[in-house]
Amino acid sequence: KDMTRIAINGLGRIGRAAFKQIKEDGTFELVAVNDLVLAEELVYLLKQDSVYGRYEWGYAAQLVREAKAVARAAR
Repeated sequence: KDMTRIAINGLGRIGRAAFKQIKEDGTFELVAVNDLVLAEELVYLLKQDSVYGRYEWGYAAQLVREAKAVARAAR
């Protein structure tokens, strides 16, 4: 089954909500996250999200770091 590939432009309040929905749904593949903030700060925001709840999935940190690395390499 082919998954729909999605990139998120900005991991603010709405981007974090989209990130969580994409990962929980299972029919989408998150392939990139584009944001001006450092990957470590984005991971912290996901883990400590007071609006939508904390995000405890361990691979979130790795996914954000990899997506940011791809974005930097593309510049």
